[in-house]
Amino acid sequence: MQEKFQRLLGVIITPRETFQKIKEKPDILFPFLIVAFGTLVPALIGYPIFKSFLIKNLNDTLQPKGIEVTDFLIKVSLIAAYVGIPINAILSWLLKGIVIHPLTKIFNAVGTFREKYKVLLSAIGYSSFTVALGQLVITIIAYIIGSYDVKTSLALFLPGNLNNTSFIFRLFSHLDFFVIWYQILVSMAVSIIYDIKFKKSALIVIGTWLIFVLISSIAVIQG
Repeated sequence: MQEKFQRLLGVIITPRETFQKIKEKPDILFPFLIVAFGTLVPALIGYPIFKSFLIKNLNDTLQPKGIEVTDFLIKVSLIAAYVGIPINAILSWLLKGIVIHPLTKIFNAVGTFREKYKVLLSAIGYSSFTVALGQLVITIIAYIIGSYDVKTSLALFLPGNLNNTSFIFRLFSHLDFFVIWYQILVSMAVSIIYDIKFKKSALIVIGTWLIFVLISSIAVIQG
């Protein structure tokens, strides 16, 4: 277990050396726990403020449509939110590895899916600790200011009067500093695991993420 926590700390302090160790001896269970509970735990810690934030969003969204926000609806929404956090995180973790592997073949990377997928999942899982740190920071700030309306993204630099539903706001909100850190670490891991240059792995990892961000931002506006 000590080795697991050393890897967790190593991803932050000495990522290249840590990813090399993961490449030589990957593990899955601990990274799975990081992915599943890394963002759930901070959300549970911030339950009182999160609940108030959720109720406000429900009122802002549903009341203009004439839909009453009942206690039952609030309970169902809270359960869905907390159940959805680990499920979405796990699915994203698994999918990221599936998407990355075939794209490395563009740069003539060597290794089959069977050989690389476990190593890739292990590295991605450890890297996701940065996202968990981000959620913890948000929770701490939320308790201090009494609101979950906390920005740790490029949206911080947008004018205060900009509509929160605008394309630019949605796009910049996706560009979270901790998520960017995570994408850089995954790019570094892919470079080491597949023995390709960092700029090539970054093109794969960060490129696919930016495409997803762009599509998500457009979809929200059109929805």
